[in-house]
Amino acid sequence: MTALLSLNGERHFVGVDMFDSSGRVSSPIVSFDRVALEGTTQTRRICELVGKSGSSFDVDYVWTLWCELYEVTAFTDVTERLLEGADDDDPE
Repeated sequence: MTALLSLNGERHFVGVDMFDSSGRVSSPIVSFDRVALEGTTQTRRICELVGKSGSSFDVDYVWTLWCELYEVTAFTDVTERLLEGADDDDPE
């Protein structure tokens, strides 16, 4: 799973559902435990990071549709910053 930051400042998990292998985009992330590799979303779902960060056709397809639906024109991969425990997504 990857964490992506949209222009409006929201971070979302983007990845594959481990039960049905479908691409998924979470609601905004509200907390993340970098030791347990689990995040809680705005809808109180728990997302667990399993395996390496990466992408797949299904994930890219779902993310592209999600961006079109919510008019997201730019985003940044903030996975490493999230895993490092950064308080914000500003690289400086």
